[in-house]
Amino acid sequence: MASVCQPSAKSGFAATASRAFSETHIQELDSAAFHIVGVGGTLTNLATIRKSIGRLKYIEEIEQSPEYKKMGKQELAALNREAAKLRRNLDGIIEMSQLPDALVVIDTIREQNAVNEARRLGIPVVAIVDTNADPEVIDYPIAGNDDAIRAIRVILQKLVDAIVAASNEARIREQVEMAGVSA
Repeated sequence: MASVCQPSAKSGFAATASRAFSETHIQELDSAAFHIVGVGGTLTNLATIRKSIGRLKYIEEIEQSPEYKKMGKQELAALNREAAKLRRNLDGIIEMSQLPDALVVIDTIREQNAVNEARRLGIPVVAIVDTNADPEVIDYPIAGNDDAIRAIRVILQKLVDAIVAASNEARIREQVEMAGVSA
């Protein structure tokens, strides 16, 4: 995993949205540049999704402006509904500015669309592969039970630790290179 995120300190990792991720509550996911993405089409339709993110940011700017308080009741309700829908659908990928360096998948059978999409885009796939799944389609298979929350938590924690360590090393390397250039 460290070799996947080695190239830069700005590495991004996407993880498919699942019950397992919501139940593990690993605090380091944000610091490790993890993005929780929905299944199927999120990566290939990133340009379209960016337009929706732009719309959400525009709505948030409107909410901060003084004209917001002058809007009519129905217009406010429609704007609030649209903002809530965009936040719900885009949660986890709002800060994702480019395709991730890797995709972490918990259940490869259930998330087959995301695995296929990542393979099509050349994104390495790290996945917990249960006995009912095919490890041949996964770049970095991890043998494990994709139904056990505790097992998922342990595996994810190890992945996050490796990503954080590699990102810190890359950040230090960039700072040393920048210091060498300016010296």
